[in-house]
Formats: sequence, structure tokens, C-alpha cells
Amino acid sequence: MAAKLNDFDGVKSSARDDGNGGLVTDIHLKSQEKPLQVDFPQTGLDAIKGIQVQAPSVTLNERDPGFSSFKTDKFTVTSTAQKVTAGITDRTALTIYPPAEGTVYIGNSTVTADTGIPLTAGDKPFSVPVAAGKTLYVYVINDGTDRDVRVFEAK
Repeated sequence: MAAKLNDFDGVKSSARDDGNGGLVTDIHLKSQEKPLQVDFPQTGLDAIKGIQVQAPSVTLNERDPGFSSFKTDKFTVTSTAQKVTAGITDRTALTIYPPAEGTVYIGNSTVTADTGIPLTAGDKPFSVPVAAGKTLYVYVINDGTDRDVRVFEAK
């Protein structure tokens, strides 16, 4: 059986023929403004006996973040390393949003501008998951000028 090329309103599709020049399956694709039309000539239906065609299933990408509560806070980052917290002690997620201007540096309790991870105005937020039952301390320090940042914690 040879393949046959069709052209419907500028949309090309191909289908097998039945060996006599007739299409086994004839598909017409229309624009988004019109419904999709699928025609199955009898030869096509005969060729797919026993196959059941069902309506497609659509699953929306809904994600449960798994949080039972969250808290946000705003604080000023100074030239002394500060522990980042919004007040949730058993958090499982921590996000630090960048300052409106300048840079803050993220690290451990001895963080400096030379050793920390820079979080600059315009950057994406810095997020880190925290395993349940674990404690993670994250510290920040400024670039020489006090900077306001916001923090999101969840559990």
C-alpha cells in the first residue's frame, strides 16, 4: 500500500491507501477557529475493526506544594552576618528574595562578600528545600549598604 498526500485548506496530511487508490483513513485538519474533523471511510473502519477509540484524557498540571503553613517577613541585611528566618522553626522550604538594589551574600555563619553566593537586585529568588526534621541555617550579609530583603518559609 502506498502513502497518499492530501492537502486540505493548506494543511497537508498523509494516509495509507487501500491498494485501490482509496484512503484507509481520511483526516481533515482545520484551523483553530473550526473543529477538527476526522472522517473514517468504510475501508478505514474495516481496517481498524476491534480497536476502540476513546476521547482523549486531559490532566491539568496541579501541584500540591505540600505545605501546611507558611510565613513571610522583611528584614534589613547589615554588614554583620544574620540568620535568615521568618519565624518558622521546623520549616521545609526557605526562599530569599533579592534586594531592590545592590547585592546581599548568602552563606553560613561566617559569610562574607568574598565567600558568599551573591543575590543581586533583579536575580531570581534563592530557594532551598529543607528535609523534614532537619535544621538548616542560612546567613546573609550586605555589600556595604544596608539592604532590605524578603523571606518566605513554609512547613
